[in-house]
Amino acid sequence: MTTSLINRAFLGCIVALATPVNAADRTPIIDMHLHSYTVREPYQQNLLLDFVSPSSSSALQVLTLAALEQHNIVLAVTDGHELQEYRQEAPGRILPGCGISGRDSVSTLRERLQSGECWVLTESRPQRRGIAIDAPRMEPYFSLAEDLDVPVGVHMGILPHEAVWRPTIP
Repeated sequence: MTTSLINRAFLGCIVALATPVNAADRTPIIDMHLHSYTVREPYQQNLLLDFVSPSSSSALQVLTLAALEQHNIVLAVTDGHELQEYRQEAPGRILPGCGISGRDSVSTLRERLQSGECWVLTESRPQRRGIAIDAPRMEPYFSLAEDLDVPVGVHMGILPHEAVWRPTIP
């Protein structure tokens, strides 16, 4: 797939998401992949997409939660640095996830899941480090998910970090 084709697909997704629709007229949606990021440095304005990055984490949160409402997203599996803040603002809509990133041991993930801090394992992306999803070192994570009967989100593709949300438009 060429870069221009990927960029066109990305733009098509942005246009589809930006189209105003009355949420009451739509089927409820479950978003399986939402991040609650901390805004450290706002992205530059993108004139092609008519997009200006929020200036703060709270502004990003307000815009994100408004978009969930606008598009009738009734539940969003969410992870990230601002997860607790998002849960406080939208407790019935934000489903907390723990990322499988290698930062937390399997025992730490077990504790976080059993305590209710997280309800799902998210962001499994071993292929970014050259590890196959069915590699033996992934087995403890899948065993944990099976033991606790929780789903595992697998991030597809081998794009470099940030490639999805910082596209280069030719």
